[in-house]
Amino acid sequence: MQTRDAATAALVDGRRLVRGRAATGDTVAVVGRWRELYKNLDAYAARRSSETAVVVLALGADVPNPSRGS
Repeated sequence: MQTRDAATAALVDGRRLVRGRAATGDTVAVVGRWRELYKNLDAYAARRSSETAVVVLALGADVPNPSRGS
């Protein structure tokens, strides 16, 4: 996703075109929820040598189909 933000996601009800973007301040609530679910989240994060990218995927009809090279 670093070079191309369009992708195909395999979902339970079929494949969908998606567009990805880096998580920003508007997704801070997601990390808060992760902390509730995974009590050791910060300890695991501290063990990483580099930042872990969090990507937000959005469904969209305007996303080009990556399998067609468009």
